[in-house]
Amino acid sequence: MELLTELQEAEEKLSTLLSEENWTLHTYKKAYPISFTFRKGQMTWDTTNTEAPEIKFVFKSDIEFVLSIPDDERVDEKFFNKLKTLSKEVHRLYLLFWFSKKDERFKNAFSSMWDACDGKVAVGMLLKHYEP
Repeated sequence: MELLTELQEAEEKLSTLLSEENWTLHTYKKAYPISFTFRKGQMTWDTTNTEAPEIKFVFKSDIEFVLSIPDDERVDEKFFNKLKTLSKEVHRLYLLFWFSKKDERFKNAFSSMWDACDGKVAVGMLLKHYEP
């Protein structure tokens, strides 16, 4: 599981950076597009709180980002660049890992159908027509 180890290491680097700078992370990866939302401090995830500095990366065909920073707050450019680089790396590794499991998930989803064939080659699964 070399890919999983790389993903965990990248996530650990991102987590360390966030804890050093006092930011929190919320990820949305259940559907396309995947997004990472970062919020300064230990703010709650109440979407009506407009005072909390927030950075959101949305991964579509290219990375898009949205900054929601109050005027009296500043985000260090070096921190922002590290955050963007690590987020892209975690996203890349997550997709590689997810797609590497695609064949296994497909096999598991249809395993009961394959078992129903009793080792015969099915020509028409819906008609239950088998060939020896």
